[in-house]
Amino acid sequence: MPTPKRPRVVEVRAYRGPNPYGYRPVIRFKFDLGLLEDYPTDAIPGFTERLLDAIPTPDQHDGNGNRTSKTLGGVTQSYTVDNGDKLTSISQGGTTVKSYTYDAAGRTKTVVSSAGTTTFNYDYESRVTGITYPGGGSNSFTYNGLDTRVGKVDSVGTATYRRDGACVLAPVLSDGLAVYTPGVSQRRSGATTYDLSDRLGSATRQTNAATSTTATRSYDAFGMLLASTGTPQGPFGFAGGTATRRTPTPRPRHHPPVASHDREQICESENDRSPPEIPHLRAKNADLPPSFGQFA
Repeated sequence: MPTPKRPRVVEVRAYRGPNPYGYRPVIRFKFDLGLLEDYPTDAIPGFTERLLDAIPTPDQHDGNGNRTSKTLGGVTQSYTVDNGDKLTSISQGGTTVKSYTYDAAGRTKTVVSSAGTTTFNYDYESRVTGITYPGGGSNSFTYNGLDTRVGKVDSVGTATYRRDGACVLAPVLSDGLAVYTPGVSQRRSGATTYDLSDRLGSATRQTNAATSTTATRSYDAFGMLLASTGTPQGPFGFAGGTATRRTPTPRPRHHPPVASHDREQICESENDRSPPEIPHLRAKNADLPPSFGQFA
């Protein structure tokens, strides 16, 4: 029996579609199986900026479903993957603009771009323990027994995360630099900054105690920062995720076999007790290596 073919997006268009109150912008996805899906743009935060600039956006794929090219704003990028379906390079106009290497476990080891080489180190549970950036800057990270990041050292200093719980989705209450009321505000150096978020939980605007806007940020649908004003405070950005320089905090995608069932039970119980308002560790970003869940 042949394997069913997976629908792939081959074109994206924008138009004004009807709704009970008149018309509003709609994004239409066209798939190679002849399927059409329409989404109001206000129902997909961040899609408008990304997709309207990409119309039409025909994507090419290989027989295994890997994207081989993308056209955005009239610029075409080509993608190369290895036998394990891992992205190895991105080229534009015949020039390689970014390349990736992997370790024996399939984890992203290096990302090479015009800025230089970024190197990632991992522990035995595939958690990122260190990142070295072009120019010599570096970060290091520590975790608890439930895979939750509890510490970070970077050029700013040392951050020790205090959370409302022990699991990955437990909201951060303080990091040694500021005190946070999850989804509401942060207080540092005696000043309170209020975070205003969209429906994804992305902190897109910040205000002071006088309700004056002090900073704004906008993202595309995949977490790439498009624009900002002012000086945004705090580490939380796209979808409430934390970012270290340009690298968001990835959420671990699996538990190792040992004691995984017990750990999952602990976290399920904790989440039932206190559902997280902001998924701090679920952010994505276009600079995130493919093994973290980024699909170029």
